[in-house]
Amino acid sequence: MVGVQNAHDGSPIISPFKGHNDIVWSVAFSPDGTRFASGADDFTIKIWNVQDGTIIGQPFQGHTGGIKSVVFSSDGRLIASGSADRTIRVWGANDGALVAGPFEGHIRWVWPVAFSPDGMRVISGSYDHTIRVWNIRDSTLAFDPLQGHTDTVWSVAFSPNGTCIASGSADRTIRIWNAQDGLLIIGPLRGHTSEVTSVAFLPDGTRLVSSSRDNTIRIWSSESGNLIAGPLQGHINIIWSVACSPDGTRIISGSGDKTIRIWNADVDKPILNQLRGHNDGITSVKVAHNGTHIASASVSSIYLWDSQDGSCLSGPFEGHTGYIRLVALSPDSTRLVSGSADCTIRVWDTNKGTPVAGPFKDHSNVVVSVSFSPDGAYIASASYDHTVRVRDSSNGALISLPFSGHTDAVRSIAFSPNGTRIVSGSDDYTIRMWDTHSGTPVTSPFLGHTGWVVSVAFSPCGQYVVSGSKDCTIRVWNAESGTLVASPFTGHADVIRSVVFSPDSLCIVSCSDDRTVRVWHTYDGTLVAGPFFGHVDSVMSVAFLSGTRIVSGSWDCTIRIWDLPDIRGILSIHDTLLTSPSQTLLNGSSKRMDGSQIITAMHYFGPHRRSLDVSLPPIVRP
Repeated sequence: MVGVQNAHDGSPIISPFKGHNDIVWSVAFSPDGTRFASGADDFTIKIWNVQDGTIIGQPFQGHTGGIKSVVFSSDGRLIASGSADRTIRVWGANDGALVAGPFEGHIRWVWPVAFSPDGMRVISGSYDHTIRVWNIRDSTLAFDPLQGHTDTVWSVAFSPNGTCIASGSADRTIRIWNAQDGLLIIGPLRGHTSEVTSVAFLPDGTRLVSSSRDNTIRIWSSESGNLIAGPLQGHINIIWSVACSPDGTRIISGSGDKTIRIWNADVDKPILNQLRGHNDGITSVKVAHNGTHIASASVSSIYLWDSQDGSCLSGPFEGHTGYIRLVALSPDSTRLVSGSADCTIRVWDTNKGTPVAGPFKDHSNVVVSVSFSPDGAYIASASYDHTVRVRDSSNGALISLPFSGHTDAVRSIAFSPNGTRIVSGSDDYTIRMWDTHSGTPVTSPFLGHTGWVVSVAFSPCGQYVVSGSKDCTIRVWNAESGTLVASPFTGHADVIRSVVFSPDSLCIVSCSDDRTVRVWHTYDGTLVAGPFFGHVDSVMSVAFLSGTRIVSGSWDCTIRIWDLPDIRGILSIHDTLLTSPSQTLLNGSSKRMDGSQIITAMHYFGPHRRSLDVSLPPIVRP
């Protein structure tokens, strides 16, 4: 059974198409979107009218094993098929006449097949771990089999210009080959933690998308092999197939979790991408009060950037002899304070990058967090020595004794908007509220986290405190009573490194060791935007530039600026339903040339699900 759905809202367009007598393994749209082909374990290929679901002509017959893959040529005249009978055949799309083949050479089942953009060659992948490129005109191999994969080749694709071939394998790797001579160009690309089930080039040919049994999608540079984005997470079961829309803006995925998801292919493209200057992991980013500047710290250096064009305004600020943990800007942006693993605090002139005060050396262990008071008169600091300290920002003199109460490292501090209170988060799993001038506790500790409290922040309105933890949750607290405002926010898959309120207090942005940035509704934890993917290592720090832009700094040595309207997950099509007597499930996907429809097929047998070939018109996936 096969079904067609609306790509905009996921609704079924017409009833399921019935006609095959066994599992349907593959579907493909014709380039003009009026027909699609299906291949099944009943040894036949059928052509269907998209509008009414009727079968066009007679089934294509000739294979002596189940058909695992079908694909149209770019001009719509030919259909290629790969089969469990170990052969590939090329058919006339209009009459089912055998045009070329059977191509023989594989010694085990053939899974994926694909046409070259010019329609002159067909590529195939197999259980025998090899890839073969065939000349349609004389049914010969173009060159020796492509060897290198150490397990089943589940997916193959030609680049849009026909110069490259991509392959994805059960050996968890992706390889890119020269289509002219079969030599390996790039790879193996590693990152997926389980079998690579599908690969597809984006229409511009510079990017390659992959899916895996590890439930994730990744986007790679096809020119360098570098990971551009991902892992994109959301599916909760094996992703069997991925494809790209003709305009390259969307990625479609079909999964064993019974959902089809549509992703923004460019959501991972920041407004200002990878501000470079740091040579090691970014530990902190902070935004000037007027939004014009961004301060950043890495393990060994500090820089100041223009938030509009990404140009470097000053830096590197150098002087610390240990890992720089955090920076903060004064309200007027003329000074910057930094805390370091060298146990010191330093204050810098932001224009010149020169020290103006410090180093202050009263902490006995790593200084993890620093913050200016709202009026710029004081600097608060937190340390692994279990204390919080407040000093005069001009001369470093302590205004009170150390704040004592935490029983483990204090990782984060923040001033209240009126400057009278300081909130702190600790490895003792608690959050504490202090009087700024006396250091006395204002409330009882806030209890609830089951892991280190890594980041805390006050809301601009002063009513709330947000915390992010090693327990992978975010919690919003009433600043006066310490009670939770909502249930813990869940979604991040690793330690939450930084949490910050939006200027209007309505949203919270977070970042994590899971390499993502997410934006949440303050009052109920609803995900407002994200997850934003693009960083390829832990995202250590995040901040709002304005109500619609955020900045993130990562251990991958880059800083990125994101536009909040770019929200991931345009569409998620859930359990739509279609179960036939033969237990065929609708899932997987294929799109028409105009991108208006998705065609899907999935199958269920025993404990295993498999849906190969989210097939698109040749402009997208030749």
